[in-house]
Amino acid sequence: MKISQSTPCISVIVLMAMMLLCTSHLVSAQEVVPTRGIGLYPGDPNEYFAPSGYIGVCNPSGTHYNIALYRAAWASSTRDYNHTAHLVTDGIIEKADPSILTVSTPVGILPRREAEWTIDGGPFSRNVLMGSSTWLQYDWSGALQVKAANVRLQGMVAYDDKVATRGYALRVQTSDDGEHWQTVGEQVGTGLPGTLLHYKLHSDPNKQEAQDYLPARVLDERIPLQVPVQTQHVRLLLEMEGAAHWDIREVQFLDANLSPVDVLPSTCFSSMWISEGGGEQWLYVDLGISLYICQVNFNWYQAPEQGCVEVSDDAISWRRVADLPENVSTGLSTISIDSLELQARYVRVSMTKAGPAGYYALREMEVLSDLSNGFDPHPEAGLREGRYYLSGGNWQLQRASEVEACGEAIAAPDFHCTGWIPATVPGTVLASYINIGAVPNPNFADNVDQISESFFRSNFWYRDVFDVPQEMLGTQQWLNFDGINWKANVFLNGQNLGSIEGAFQRGRFNVTGLLREKGNHLAVEIMMP
Repeated sequence: MKISQSTPCISVIVLMAMMLLCTSHLVSAQEVVPTRGIGLYPGDPNEYFAPSGYIGVCNPSGTHYNIALYRAAWASSTRDYNHTAHLVTDGIIEKADPSILTVSTPVGILPRREAEWTIDGGPFSRNVLMGSSTWLQYDWSGALQVKAANVRLQGMVAYDDKVATRGYALRVQTSDDGEHWQTVGEQVGTGLPGTLLHYKLHSDPNKQEAQDYLPARVLDERIPLQVPVQTQHVRLLLEMEGAAHWDIREVQFLDANLSPVDVLPSTCFSSMWISEGGGEQWLYVDLGISLYICQVNFNWYQAPEQGCVEVSDDAISWRRVADLPENVSTGLSTISIDSLELQARYVRVSMTKAGPAGYYALREMEVLSDLSNGFDPHPEAGLREGRYYLSGGNWQLQRASEVEACGEAIAAPDFHCTGWIPATVPGTVLASYINIGAVPNPNFADNVDQISESFFRSNFWYRDVFDVPQEMLGTQQWLNFDGINWKANVFLNGQNLGSIEGAFQRGRFNVTGLLREKGNHLAVEIMMP
């Protein structure tokens, strides 16, 4: 992003997307080019503008600080890819019920890795259903629901052509309670569905038992519904005598204009960690360094009946320091550990017995101390070769769902960024969270499973406060963006400058007369495609 005038310009490079910039060169066989290691910026250090963290001094007033806020967290399991460990330290206390998708077949509930395969839009993922009469069922909860007028079914069916002579039926059923079903749309024929595949399929999709090859039909069927539906329970009933297996690649829910309806659970954000089942489970927070701890607070959605708090300095050997309170079903529970004079880097809650729900769900976990933590911004790049770069500096970042103000108000001097995190600019939203230690490094081990997909599937606000060298005022000035992904709305000193659309598109705005030497306020809303 650049603000330019006739000759020099103010340049702010803002790259709000995942991108890897690299240069290539020839190396000899003897030359060794090692990596810099996990978590270390791989590029030119002069182009790295992450903030640096610090730990504050003891507060004489006795005020306690939540030193777990925006710290990385890990859990033994997660219900899906949305309700992950990092949400217990995001500072958001969820009040609504969680939004969850459960997908099942006659065999049982599909594991989280397979649950979204037929609604993810991917050309290679699929669910395989065995038999001549089978079904695929979707159950949404919380704020999630389906509003559709048509259902499109894509995939294949392998069949015994000597038996499949009595027609077929593809039915869409809905339910109010997930138990009692009614048919709301169907495609019934006396022949075979779809079109003949030019090659045969194995009779056993896993190629472990039967060795026969069967003819197959390609399915791309649109089933109009009798009336548009709005429901949380949908079942696709597939029936054809002689069918060996149905390979369902995609199920699309369409509105009356045949436009796809997004039914992925990541579209509906709810901030809490949810375990996959009950039994022995754990969740721990990395405070960054060993710190004095006086209290641990939990805000439960589904609390354990039994459990304890443990601490460690290496996340390997754990020491039990307190039991969880009994009879805590929902809401807050507090564990005071002042008398232990405790100091540790990692704090873990271990759960051993689930309540009637059969799983654990934690809205927020707070670790209190009389120390505070914070971040110093990276120095602003500033004036260089006739351009004033706003890389680094006082950039702040917040999820749009947590911001009620409009862009003009955010770009005003009296707006306060309470609860916002320091941003790395240029960089991505995810990079900003990684750089302050709010989420684990996703490039290491299976850390990506600890980061919520739905949290980052959102619009985000960036805000910066900057000064302008006096010598750059008085002539034409332009604000230039060197790359935005995907779309952006831009505001400066209370004024709406316009928008940028398209992946990595540059933007240029005439800001003559809007800039002042001291205290310019810039707000940028980065939007999902």
